[in-house]
Amino acid sequence: MIRRFCTLVLFFCCVSLFLFPDFFTPETLIYSSKTKTRRNLVSQKRNSSSKCVVRPPDPWDQSILEYVLDDGSRPAQLACQAAKVQPELSYLDKNGFLHLNSTAIRESNLEVECQYRTYDKMDGDDENVSYSDWIQFNNSAKIDDEFVEVSCQRTWFPRTRVYSNNHNQITPIQKKEPANKNETASSVIIIVLDSVSHSNFRRTMNKTLEALHTHYGSFIFDGMTKVGDNSFSNAVGFFAGKWWDTEFGDVHGFFDEHDLIWKRYREKGYRTLLSEDYPGFNLFNYLSKGFEKKPVDHYFRPFWLNVYWSYVHRRSKNLCYGNHRMHNLQLNYLSQFITKYSDRPKFGVSWFTELGHDWLNQVRYGDDDLAEFLTKHVRDLEQSYLIVMSDHGHRFDSIRKTSVGRQEERLPFFSISLPKKLRSNQNLVQTLKANTKKLTSFFDVYTTFRHILSYPNAPETKRGISLLLPVQVIIQPFLSLLSTSVLGSIL
Repeated sequence: MIRRFCTLVLFFCCVSLFLFPDFFTPETLIYSSKTKTRRNLVSQKRNSSSKCVVRPPDPWDQSILEYVLDDGSRPAQLACQAAKVQPELSYLDKNGFLHLNSTAIRESNLEVECQYRTYDKMDGDDENVSYSDWIQFNNSAKIDDEFVEVSCQRTWFPRTRVYSNNHNQITPIQKKEPANKNETASSVIIIVLDSVSHSNFRRTMNKTLEALHTHYGSFIFDGMTKVGDNSFSNAVGFFAGKWWDTEFGDVHGFFDEHDLIWKRYREKGYRTLLSEDYPGFNLFNYLSKGFEKKPVDHYFRPFWLNVYWSYVHRRSKNLCYGNHRMHNLQLNYLSQFITKYSDRPKFGVSWFTELGHDWLNQVRYGDDDLAEFLTKHVRDLEQSYLIVMSDHGHRFDSIRKTSVGRQEERLPFFSISLPKKLRSNQNLVQTLKANTKKLTSFFDVYTTFRHILSYPNAPETKRGISLLLPVQVIIQPFLSLLSTSVLGSIL
């Protein structure tokens, strides 16, 4: 009888351990319920008042050193050209003329005939592109569309293709200005590095961080927290100010009718841009249909679809497309957007997924190029809010075996710089400085986007406080905005 009882108890324990593994871990025992989390947080002595105080983890904590690369073991630069996938036989100049590179053709000892076709988004379909017919050209041709593909083949047997490439450009759109256009409006440029925590940015993006401090006077937020698990749920937070699962609407169809922030800017006369690499995992396309029509004035997805489908991409090194670093292709598109609309307000989102999504330390491959981009455009962005940020920390790397790694994942990097005309506003500057040390969330970022559009008038939103206003975060109300897992890790 005793033996049978012991067997049943052991069986029950094994089944419970299998079904509820998290319950038996020390971390979950501490944060297993919202009530217990609330009690633990309120009782912490370091919070001398009812306001939340955030202390981000040490980027070089002893427990994570085996998972991060120190400066002495920094990876070599991406050597895309060293692979010698193909010579660079064509280029698109800043005036929209496509040229054959006669020097490269001569040096490669090739006799070729070349053709090009333009392409763009297909209406009603966000997974395919619409192509023009192929057109032969000898030296140069004027391109009026944003994306063009070039193909060259030998002129003698065997007449095989020896070169293929894709080029992009920003073709400024002329349209009637709205009656309510704000003549003094400031632009908003947002650069998102997927899966980069506050700490990992400090470990891996030293030159970019220096550029943000030195050239832009950016404010780095120590307490910015994610509001969902993955990129989509957090993007809905800062692009729509909503919970993705209960308020945003249908998340498996098209998103044309959803209230996304760039629509509001577009209505005010802003030129808009959205670019994301890694097209199979784009925010509004992964497990969804994307957009029937172009969601913005300049939409980079068709370019990346054609690149990722290409034979050249399959032959290229990691993070490369032929001779080019892939993130530089997207930075170039953003660069053109900034310069070609120098006299107009603009709202641009450039989201880099592949650099940091799969490997914790890989994002540093983009540090030099991003720092160079920021330095190059200092004057161009003088009248802009520059936001460099992430959506969350790393969700897959082995660093998550540690409690520090799990805490990092809840605290994405976030920075914002003011337009030059506002940098002398000491009240605003001091407000932002104070807010960098407070617990904030992506709902506050959404409200900030709304505030920028109506500045200096503050908007009314369902939740969130503009980062341009004093943030007074009280523990009790804030607990209802974030999940227990998030709160249990960041405080």
